[in-house]
Formats: sequence, C-alpha cells, structure tokens
Amino acid sequence: MKIGLLREGKVPIDKRVALTPQHASVLQQTYSCKVVAQPSPIR
Repeated sequence: MKIGLLREGKVPIDKRVALTPQHASVLQQTYSCKVVAQPSPIR
C-alpha cells in the first residue's frame, strides 16, 4: 500500500500537517506501507 500526501494548494496556507515524519515512520514499520509526499516550497 502507498500513502500519498499532496502539496498545499489553498490560500491562505494551513499551519498544520497531515502526518509528522515520526508518524510516517511508525506507519511504514507497522503496516509495511510506503509514505510519499509531494515537495512544497512552503513546507
């Protein structure tokens, strides 16, 4: 399974995150999935 995080596209931008790097790591280790995030100049 692959989980994808889209880059921020709305105005004004949000200051929150969908998934922290630590949570992404736990997901990948626990469920054997891959987490990918689109690059963003504002993140």
